[in-house]
Amino acid sequence: TRALFDFKPHREIEVGGRKVTVYKVIGRKEKPESKRGVKELNPTEMIGRDKEFNLLMKAAERLRRPERQVVCIIGQAGLGKSRLKREFRAAISDRIKWIESACLPHTQRIGYSLFIPLLRRYFDIKEEEEDLSAASKIKAKLNDVFSDHPERVSEIAPFIAHVLSVRSEEFSQVIGYFDPEQLRRRIFMSIRDLLVAESTRKPLVVALDDLHWIDPLSLDLILFMMETTPPEFPLMLLCVYRPERTDPCWGIGEAAAKKIPDAYTEVFLQKLSPDDSRKFLNSLIDLEGGDRLKEMILERADGNPFYMEEVLRSLIDDKILIKTDGRWTIRGRVEEIKVPDSLEQVINARIDKLEDNPKYVLQKSSVIGREFEYVILQRFASDVPELDDHLDELCALDMIHPSDQEKYVFGHIVTYDITYSSITVMKRRRYHGEVGDCIEKLYRESIERFYGILAHHYGRSDNHPKAVVYLTLAGHQARMLYDNQNALSFYKAGLERFEKLTDEEAEEYQGYRDEIHEGLGDVLQILGEYDEAIGYYLKRLETATSPPLRASIKRRIGLVHEKKGEWDRAMEYFQQALDELKIEMDEVEEARIYNAIGRLHYSQGDFPRAMKTFSKVIELMEGTENYDVLSNACRSLGNCYYRLGEADKTLEFYQKGIRIAEKINDIMQLAQYYNNLGMFYSMIGKLDEAAEYLLKSYREKEKIGYADGLIVTLQNLAVILKNKGDIDGAIQYITQASQIAERAGAEKRKADAYNAIGALISLKERYDEAVEYYRKAADVFERIGARPELGQTYGNIADAYIRKNDLENGERYSMLALEIADELNQPELKFQVYDNLGNISWKRQEFEKALQLYRKGLEAIGEDSIHSAQLHLHMAQTLICMGRIDEARRTLAKARELCERQGRRDENLSRIENTSKVLEKFDIETLPPELCFGTMIDFKIPQCQDCLNPGKRKGVRS
Repeated sequence: TRALFDFKPHREIEVGGRKVTVYKVIGRKEKPESKRGVKELNPTEMIGRDKEFNLLMKAAERLRRPERQVVCIIGQAGLGKSRLKREFRAAISDRIKWIESACLPHTQRIGYSLFIPLLRRYFDIKEEEEDLSAASKIKAKLNDVFSDHPERVSEIAPFIAHVLSVRSEEFSQVIGYFDPEQLRRRIFMSIRDLLVAESTRKPLVVALDDLHWIDPLSLDLILFMMETTPPEFPLMLLCVYRPERTDPCWGIGEAAAKKIPDAYTEVFLQKLSPDDSRKFLNSLIDLEGGDRLKEMILERADGNPFYMEEVLRSLIDDKILIKTDGRWTIRGRVEEIKVPDSLEQVINARIDKLEDNPKYVLQKSSVIGREFEYVILQRFASDVPELDDHLDELCALDMIHPSDQEKYVFGHIVTYDITYSSITVMKRRRYHGEVGDCIEKLYRESIERFYGILAHHYGRSDNHPKAVVYLTLAGHQARMLYDNQNALSFYKAGLERFEKLTDEEAEEYQGYRDEIHEGLGDVLQILGEYDEAIGYYLKRLETATSPPLRASIKRRIGLVHEKKGEWDRAMEYFQQALDELKIEMDEVEEARIYNAIGRLHYSQGDFPRAMKTFSKVIELMEGTENYDVLSNACRSLGNCYYRLGEADKTLEFYQKGIRIAEKINDIMQLAQYYNNLGMFYSMIGKLDEAAEYLLKSYREKEKIGYADGLIVTLQNLAVILKNKGDIDGAIQYITQASQIAERAGAEKRKADAYNAIGALISLKERYDEAVEYYRKAADVFERIGARPELGQTYGNIADAYIRKNDLENGERYSMLALEIADELNQPELKFQVYDNLGNISWKRQEFEKALQLYRKGLEAIGEDSIHSAQLHLHMAQTLICMGRIDEARRTLAKARELCERQGRRDENLSRIENTSKVLEKFDIETLPPELCFGTMIDFKIPQCQDCLNPGKRKGVRS
């Protein structure tokens, strides 16, 4: 406290047999001193950082306009990042609110480890605080912040509480409706909205330090806030980290410079110049006859101010520098003074000079972490007499300092690293186990908040059973936060430690290995490691005895096979899962299985069977509180009716699903419903209503920063404008989609947008320009190795060339697409290629060859494909041109039968009916292609209305 308050001696008292001076507080210092730095030396002004400080002040001015700001302070250890941040805070403290947090090296695998301390301080929640009290504090603070919008409290509180591991029945009921991925989005949105709301009360700086140790979820949350915070709010993210390009945090500055350049300030700290270094050293100490010593220090400091401070401290500790009558002098000969070559050497020497007990306390503190709780150290170092005195000594030596009332922090990471490294490996293992035991006993009632920390300590100890337990629990916690890479790391480490258990221990802790196998299956299938995921699920099946659990695992195996495109295997596992429930029923699991089966039927284009299955899900869940499952099923059933063209039923189930989704405030589900309603109104020709719902979907997705969903909705809006004849407006929406994809680094989505722009431009008959966009898409797909999409793009390029009658290039790109289709065995791409090649042959009036190519397309996709009706239509139209009218009629009938069986009411059916009308009205037996069908065959759009109007085409037979 001496850095913050002025004191004067009051009187002496006797404590424990010794005299202790009591000091009286005079008041808070006008200018608080640094808790770091050499206290015996002169207080210094900040030197050599005017340019950097001015950049920060300009950013603060923009913040007060108000404008969102992102500032990155980047610099090597010891160059003054903390000092610059401290001076900046002092300069703006009267008009701007400041909250801060810092990463720690031992919490890199703990999700939200940067934001959890910040939120605990913000809500004034102690680590040992009971859930009921903590929940009450969260709601009270949110009621204050959102006093004008009280409904926001219930929307945000459960997700803030979940991050802080504060449990209540009220919060758990809300959280239970969301899967880990949805939960992550809601957590991100809740923290962002809380900070944005706080910034409306007073401009807010959120200072985030030591980001070179950031955990993945905290990093993703920073990037989310950077991209989705509305620009008109006075919220500044102040990010401080080292300039290591391989560290994940390096992407913060890169992303800000690329995505919000007008709101980004980069402050890159260089070494002090020789002149500034000399000024800084002179400002620290007034040393008589010390020029030669100062030159030795400056030579080795290489512009690092912290090194200069530590060298001077070391010389003072060694009594080489002595203060007499307010002036410093050198004792001994300068030539004999050894100035260490590096900062590490300086600090190592200072630690070595400590007496045994302070050094022991420092070492034990380093095992707890760079920041450590006093209450843990008190229990962990209970064998050390006069612990508080040793802590005071270490603070006086500036090796540690208090970070708040209950914690201390190492003054510099180098001090922490060297201290920890000085402990032998065997002692470290023992110490980590002892720290874990202390935390278990101290925080038994709130132990869930410490799973990650306990996994860290027991994972570095020799206590294999406890390591297995907490690595498993930390894995579960990370998985439920959608922190999949860290979950994978915890689970794999847990398995490794399980192998070190004795046979007796292995039998006792077998359940944890089972949980790890199941958790690994869940995580690996999300990460796309499908075969490995299935392997772990099968291992879990070997020991699972509960039928509902076995059904759940088999369902998840089926889902992995579905992702792999192995639909038959997927269906086998879904059926096996249903068989398990014949032994012991679980209606929720049964509904999830039927949901999966319904999605599989839907993907295969079997809409009637999909409808039957989704109806079964609704039947099972109706009247229960499983609103998430029920809402999903309503949307899926509505989608089926949409595909079948049944407008009333589509609207009925969409509206029902929306009512259910609103009960649990499922923003993602609502956004998807609004998107689907937009497409529904488009289907029935109400384009204005369609645009209205798509814009609602866009706004909901914008709230949660769902970039991929925003792109899809913009693409759908483009379709609406295209259908309204506004091709230029459609192109604007697709261009906006491509810009979002560009900012998000979503290369595939960006290429998809190029493809869409190409298709739109092609409609304006600007085929050369369309080809350019298609080629841009092809370049991206080729670069990222997306072979299926590359093949489809080659097909699009071929289509554009065919439309402009450049049949040679059309054929060339069709063959490139066919090469990929054969390589990857892609039936749908083969269909596109053979259809294009058939069109080329038709344009060349090679009707027999065109017919053969359409048939090859049919062989590739099969009679049951959703594309088979289109190929039968093309074949029928070609047969007409060949004069084979009876055969054409049979082929048309087959095309109509396929449409009806598949429940299709799309433009193919319309074309079939139009073609049939032509044949029926004129009783055509033969028809030269040049008369009428040229325009109809060309991309299968019946444009010649004369054929459909007998009054205009009398005597067509002649």
